[in-house]
Amino acid sequence: MRFEPFSMASDLTPSTPVIYDRMQIDDIPAAVDLYVDSFPHRVSGWFRHRQHATCFYGDLFELMLGTHGATCFSARHEGRLDGYLILTFPDRRLRAALWRNGLALRIAGHVLTGRFGWSSSLLTRAAVTLLRPDTLALGGPHVYVVAVAPERRGQGIGSQLLYRARAACMPRFRTLWLYAEVDNQRAVDLYRRLGFRIVESDRVQHAMMWEFEEGALQPTSGKPQAAEGRP
Repeated sequence: MRFEPFSMASDLTPSTPVIYDRMQIDDIPAAVDLYVDSFPHRVSGWFRHRQHATCFYGDLFELMLGTHGATCFSARHEGRLDGYLILTFPDRRLRAALWRNGLALRIAGHVLTGRFGWSSSLLTRAAVTLLRPDTLALGGPHVYVVAVAPERRGQGIGSQLLYRARAACMPRFRTLWLYAEVDNQRAVDLYRRLGFRIVESDRVQHAMMWEFEEGALQPTSGKPQAAEGRP
C-alpha cells in the first residue's frame, strides 16, 4: 500500500525516532497536562482553576479511552508523550465504558462536589447545546482532539497522527472530519495541506472534512506498534 507522507520542518526532526502507538490508561495524566497547556484560552474560559480542568479532562479521557481505545493514538519520544489523537466513530457506545471501573459514579461524585469547577460560560454553552443541536457536526469518523507539545510542533507529529487516523477509517469510511478554531490559522493551514477542506463555519470554529480514496496510508516515521491500518 502506498503512503503519501506529509511532514513539516523535517530538519527539526529529532535524531531518535518518535514512536507511534495506541494510548494507554497510564498516558492520561500526561495527555491532560498537554491538553491544558495546548488550549489555555479554552481552559480559562470554561473552568475556574486549572485543577478543575485537570479533573474534568482526566475523567473525559478515561471515558474516551474506554470507548475508542483502538483509535486513540500516541506519539512518544524518549518515553515522553509528545502528542496524541483521539478518533471517534459514530457507532461506538459510551454506556459500557461509563460503568467500567466505577467511572460513572466517580464522575457523578465530581459533579456533585464541584470538582469540575465549571464556569458560567461553559454551563451556558452546555445548555445551548442541549436545546440546539450542533449545526456544524458532519457525522462519520471525527477527530475529537489532536494535541502536540508546543515545543514539538512543526516536526510532523500532528500530520503523522492524522495519517494514522485516516488509515484507521479505511476501508469502512471514506471521510474524516474535525473542528479547527477560526483564529488558529497554523492548524487550519496544516489540515488544508493534508487534504481537509472547510465545509461549514461559525464565528468560533470551522468544520473541516478530509475525503479520501481507497488505499490506506502507512506512516513512514517512528515505529508503528498496533497503530497501523485498521484497528
